Amino acid sequence: MYIHYNDKIHLLKANIWYIKKDYEKASFQLLKVIELNSQNQEALNKYAWLLATCPYKKYRNGRKALLFAEKAIKISFIPEYLDTLAAAYAELHKFSDAIMTQKKAIELIDDGNNEMRDDFHKRLQSYKNRKPWRTNL
Repeated sequence: MYIHYNDKIHLLKANIWYIKKDYEKASFQLLKVIELNSQNQEALNKYAWLLATCPYKKYRNGRKALLFAEKAIKISFIPEYLDTLAAAYAELHKFSDAIMTQKKAIELIDDGNNEMRDDFHKRLQSYKNRKPWRTNL
């Protein structure tokens, strides 16, 4: 898929703001990418992740997270995007959907990617405990 130069700039800015925990600015940059290219699966997924897992309630929105995660999955059916979809379900307290989706994400992880597998299992356990996932502050 072709990624426009401006997409890369805004994605880079979004990543910087996210690392700095400025979720408002990260959201703005991600939405800018999506405005420029509605098929940019990386931006769709990152925005869905922020909406589903942000430690600050004011930035969370489970319905929007689900919408953006579903759009990303339609473009690329990969473990990372299924992981985000599961987080969106959990944010909506749809834990059975979150568990089923997370298990599918774990099945798709390449052999040898133990760090990702461990992270995904932690989230799976959270959903089994009926707790949405939160990124660390």
